[in-house]
Amino acid sequence: MRSTTRKFEKYYNPELHGEIRLDTNTNVLGSNPAAAEFLKHIDIDLNGYPNTYSDGLRGALAELYGLEADNFLVGSGSDEMLDVSFKTFTEWGDTCVSPVPSYTLYNYFVEMNGGKAVNVDLDENFQLDVDAMLKPKAKIMIMPSPNNPT
Repeated sequence: MRSTTRKFEKYYNPELHGEIRLDTNTNVLGSNPAAAEFLKHIDIDLNGYPNTYSDGLRGALAELYGLEADNFLVGSGSDEMLDVSFKTFTEWGDTCVSPVPSYTLYNYFVEMNGGKAVNVDLDENFQLDVDAMLKPKAKIMIMPSPNNPT
């Protein structure tokens, strides 16, 4: 097992207490009946894997923005896109700076891919201190907008 993987503890989804979960993007109310009804009337195959390269979507984006399809990277959510980005741009030991509090998986993906995470506290108004972010001279700087949880 890679040393970058070994140092992480297992993640367990916390037990649900109460009706609403704001920390895991979980809908405890179930599917929207209108959405379920809509899905009954569309002709789409939902039981197989999508096109690996998202050719249709990338082609449509290219046409819309006047670019080439190869200019677009499409993934299955932000976690996958963050992981791919850090795998692509992080060399062993590279520094990445990000604000705190923020999305906790920034540090995870940096460190899983051999980088060093440096955190900079937001100010008392939850604003980003750009000068403090520049201080570590990091290869990668994460400046989320909007930021979670601000």
